[in-house]
Amino acid sequence: MSISSLAESASEAAAWQATLRNSASLSRRPQRPEDLGYHNYVVRSHLRGAEQIRLIRSEREVADVAVKPVLRSDNSHLICEAIASGMGIGLVHDVLLEPMIAAGRLERVLSDWHHEPQAIQAVYP
Repeated sequence: MSISSLAESASEAAAWQATLRNSASLSRRPQRPEDLGYHNYVVRSHLRGAEQIRLIRSEREVADVAVKPVLRSDNSHLICEAIASGMGIGLVHDVLLEPMIAAGRLERVLSDWHHEPQAIQAVYP
């Protein structure tokens, strides 16, 4: 499994839509990786260099993006809840993301981009 999806709070997205209608500003919702630098970001504490993340769309299209971490945690559930509460945008494991999308709590942004693969370690007795 890899950390592969960018998500944001569905309620925050609704607020952005209202803002877009009222001010005609298109700068709030991320349209490209560089836009993430304008948003609060929730990061995994174990990611090295968490102030800059690498997103990949294809073998030839890679973006190194500076972000503003507002919360660091090694707890995936806490990260999901922080994003769902509107704290910011972040990377979420697909296994946790799908039920939250189905419940209308999170939605994908920059869906054609993904984080570089991360190793997962398991310990068996």
